[in-house]
Amino acid sequence: IFFNFFINANMGKLPVLADIFSIEFLYKVNVGRFSGSAQFPGFFMTENPINFIMLIPLRIIYFIFSPFFWDVQSIKHLVGVLDSIFYMIFSFYLIKNFKNYITYPEMKILLIILIPMIIFMSILTANFGTGIRHRLKILPIFLILCFTRYKNK
Repeated sequence: IFFNFFINANMGKLPVLADIFSIEFLYKVNVGRFSGSAQFPGFFMTENPINFIMLIPLRIIYFIFSPFFWDVQSIKHLVGVLDSIFYMIFSFYLIKNFKNYITYPEMKILLIILIPMIIFMSILTANFGTGIRHRLKILPIFLILCFTRYKNK
């Protein structure tokens, strides 16, 4: 009973928790974020729930690695390209050493924290300007995973 109340409770300006996980709510939130010169490509803005879900892996790629060279429209966007190059290097290193990370419980916990953060932030980000800012939240976890050394078991 408590769980049902918590999910469907109306708390004024806060959205009902059950609505947060609906595709329609996410679409309405993202419509206002597709603006400016740093916006993601227009095909990310879809009302179709199946397309929305199918685009999540591509949104993750855009979230982590954008701006790409073809997205640069001004000199200040080049700073974002440098930032994305570092994330490409870190991601390559993480993928290359993934087998080592799942061996240690501490690293598993960091991955359990990192992966949902990347998924949720990529769903709610609609331009690479805010993507750069939100990526800074996951940078410490990236750095810990990349630069922590363990002896091989």
